Amino acid sequence: QGTRNLVDKEYTKALKNLLEANSLKEGDTKIHTNLGMAYYFKKNVDLALKHLKYAIELDAKNTNAKLNLATIYMETDKLELAEKNLQAVLGDLVYEEQFRTYYNLGILEIKRNQRLKAISYFKSSVDINENYCPSFFQLGRLYYDQANYKEALKMYREATMGTCYNNPEPHYRQALSLIKLNQYAEATIELEEMTEKFALTKYEA
Repeated sequence: QGTRNLVDKEYTKALKNLLEANSLKEGDTKIHTNLGMAYYFKKNVDLALKHLKYAIELDAKNTNAKLNLATIYMETDKLELAEKNLQAVLGDLVYEEQFRTYYNLGILEIKRNQRLKAISYFKSSVDINENYCPSFFQLGRLYYDQANYKEALKMYREATMGTCYNNPEPHYRQALSLIKLNQYAEATIELEEMTEKFALTKYEA
């Protein structure tokens, strides 16, 4: 129930239920992993780190705890510790979502202003999962910043495929790229479609 509360973003209920679970079954690595995230979402970073580290002590192969730990370290600008945990996750050869790990490493390198490394990580991400649109979106941003608008447009188009079609940001950035490429007719079509699809949002304005 506590895990379900976390998914539903009911963090107070999640914390209450996970504390109850921990009292019934002490020393469970999964409970401590979720407790760590419950405390994190309740803005108590110290307790979040404590439980996540303990979860890894209980099970050195707890990949989810390492990923969550890396996320917190990234958001608190402890980039070396974040990288250490992400690299440890890459060592888990049976973890099926390494495309997310490479994505996080790409974000980390953007924070370091190491854009070429970031591009390499995002490419590794989409090599594993060709449908992972967040990595395509970040590639689009990086190419756009390099004034490589043709490649940026290609990446932004990939970022609107499948489940990401309803995300307005890559659509908008497609239009910006088309304008930079002097393809005004196509940009106009894209923007007009956006005024209909994303009416009453900031993108309509």
